[in-house]
Amino acid sequence: MLEHTTASVQHHHQRIGDDLILERLYANEQVLLTQTDAFDLKASYFLVVIVFLAQLSTIFLLRPNLSICEKVDQWVACLLLVAAGCFLMSELKVRSFRVEESTGLESWRDKQIQDAYQLPGYKEAQDHNSYLRNRMIWGLIEGSKSRIVNNEIVNATKLSRLVYAYWIAGAAFLLDILFMAYLFRFFVTP
Repeated sequence: MLEHTTASVQHHHQRIGDDLILERLYANEQVLLTQTDAFDLKASYFLVVIVFLAQLSTIFLLRPNLSICEKVDQWVACLLLVAAGCFLMSELKVRSFRVEESTGLESWRDKQIQDAYQLPGYKEAQDHNSYLRNRMIWGLIEGSKSRIVNNEIVNATKLSRLVYAYWIAGAAFLLDILFMAYLFRFFVTP
């Protein structure tokens, strides 16, 4: 009998703070969704920069009498910009995020209650309502942890694509700057 009481007490202590844990998990989910919005916003701004750089390269390529090195420089810049644009477009791809389906919570709750009636822990619990509440909070915690893992993977993918695009576009920008410096040397009189 003492073992049974000890197990019940330990089970009860494991539930202390679950409300706080659930609150922090929900806050983490919100941060992840906010990060996603920030990544998408940065990618959108970055696409504008890439379009500007692509126009610049196009203008350079339309110049008459370009040497083969100058043409290669600008074609490489254009190809880098295309690659960066592809990374950004894949980052901006519309994805579905896992969020809590609040409209289904009532039926989920009812199922949790029905299932709990069959469990030995419910039958042995001194306070059935506390047992059911703790069971539901634990289920919400598990669901939130699962969504967080999924959304962290999505954000990590978005971030890596944004970083790749940044470095690739940076290389194209450098090629454009070098090309402009090379062209401007003709305009500087010694």
